[in-house]
Amino acid sequence: MSEFYQDRKQTDTVVEPAPRPEPDAAAQEETAISRRESRIGWGTLLKYLLVTALVMFLLLVLVDKVIMPWYVKLGAVETVPNVVGLTFAEAEKRLEKLDFEVKKGEPRFDDRYPAGTVMMQLPYAGQQTKEGRRIYLTISRGTEMIPMIDLVGMPLREARINLMRNGFDLGEIAYEHNDTIMKDLIYSQSIPSGVGARPGTVVDVMISQGPSTRFTMMPNLLSLDVDQARIRLTNAGLVLGVVRYKEDPTYLRNTVIGQGVTPYAQVAQGAAVDITISGQRDPESSIEGDEGGEGEVMNLR
Repeated sequence: MSEFYQDRKQTDTVVEPAPRPEPDAAAQEETAISRRESRIGWGTLLKYLLVTALVMFLLLVLVDKVIMPWYVKLGAVETVPNVVGLTFAEAEKRLEKLDFEVKKGEPRFDDRYPAGTVMMQLPYAGQQTKEGRRIYLTISRGTEMIPMIDLVGMPLREARINLMRNGFDLGEIAYEHNDTIMKDLIYSQSIPSGVGARPGTVVDVMISQGPSTRFTMMPNLLSLDVDQARIRLTNAGLVLGVVRYKEDPTYLRNTVIGQGVTPYAQVAQGAAVDITISGQRDPESSIEGDEGGEGEVMNLR
């Protein structure tokens, strides 16, 4: 039994591992050198990038200047004709005769070419290209028309500013009387509002000088004789109209006892004012209206 426990005690004894041998100094230095060589510095990386970019640029130049021209010359080569200024139908017919494929681009406004004509082509005229290549044509929509603005009722300065903002110019200015538009405001323009016009169009305007009719105050003619009434009407810018007669014993003969316009009322200058005078008309009297009226005898009782 003692031998058994002794053998087990020997079996349970832990065996320590043998110590590692120290690495050689030369091996350590070689490892460090290999690690440094495996690292690429920023300067070296930048050089690689620059060289790569240069090579790519040279390849592009080579493709554009050498390979593509050579490739184009493999097939039939044709010179692209100039179709700018032609209608689309004419340009298409001319290009298809040379076996080109015609494509219509997005139309654009252009002042130089009428609407419906070719304003640009790609490839350009005169270039050498293979037959069957697509030719893109841009069609002109003509001059872009801008709706004319409404100037009626504007003062001149405001109209000038609005015309400039919309690409138009102010033309001739005329002044005339107008009964509906206030003085110093535009009442007419040479191009009506809403009508399409080209940029730079000159617009003439008419400016109101106010109503053509001027007014004055009606003078009081009552109790005046005919001659005095006529003078007062003339001083007020009025004329004597029809002269009527009426018997009235309370007034002296040829005295104004009625007038067609109420005294001190507003009346248009140059208007004819009718009056009524007392008495009867004398056939030998020279009293008559300024408009040639011979008067009327009115026997009111």
